[in-house]
Amino acid sequence: MKIYIITDLEGVAGVVNWDSHQERSSDTRATEWMTAEIQAAIDGARSGGAEEIIVAESHKVIIDKLDKEVKLVLSGGVASYLPGLDESIDGVFIVGQHARAGVGTGVLNHTGNSAIFNTYLNGIAVGELGFEMAYAGNMKVPVILLTGDAEATQEAKALVDSMETVTVKEGINKYQAISLHPEKACELIREGAKRAVERINEIKPFTLKAPYDYRVEFTTTQTVSKMCLIPGVRKVDERSIIYTSDNFQKIANMNLLRAYLYDAE
Repeated sequence: MKIYIITDLEGVAGVVNWDSHQERSSDTRATEWMTAEIQAAIDGARSGGAEEIIVAESHKVIIDKLDKEVKLVLSGGVASYLPGLDESIDGVFIVGQHARAGVGTGVLNHTGNSAIFNTYLNGIAVGELGFEMAYAGNMKVPVILLTGDAEATQEAKALVDSMETVTVKEGINKYQAISLHPEKACELIREGAKRAVERINEIKPFTLKAPYDYRVEFTTTQTVSKMCLIPGVRKVDERSIIYTSDNFQKIANMNLLRAYLYDAE
């Protein structure tokens, strides 16, 4: 069995600020906690029967602290969306995820960057996790485990109720939470990962029907002006665009371009 692990930091236990994006003293501790949660997911997957594990590195994962048998997707600059995630993968884990932009009790809630107000796929509001689930689902690959704050796990369960989730903190607002101790979070993630692998045949992919509509509401008008320079992108209103394709890879590529063209700080 082959498992692909998507990693993020804002949904990790103990993390409630943006230090991971800077060079500050607390950055090291946050990345250590994130790395420990990823390793806990690896351990659980192994005990559940996974034979091959690929980890997509992000937010300065301390890669030499991970199981030496894993394979690593490393990016010095983003040029493709989730490389290595293809039809050969049996199941996906998303570890350390956060809620989509605008969810008030979602810790560090955002979708990609500060220029995004809302993102929709075929009319369904999705954050980063929803887009990742749809991308995997387009290849008939299920996301079988998601870990993060309470709003993120609820967001995932609303898309695929049968998947395994692990909540490591409860948001009070964007910058406050009641969090589990990092060691307790790792214990629960290890157990959840094992269950997810053992139940993989019970968990269905999140799939959408073509044609795929990708609609984005931005916080600035200038980002819309930039996006509308791309062939096929249509302006909906002063802060919104839509792009439609029968090919979900083109939707993923548009999502990457959107990340490069934003104007908010």
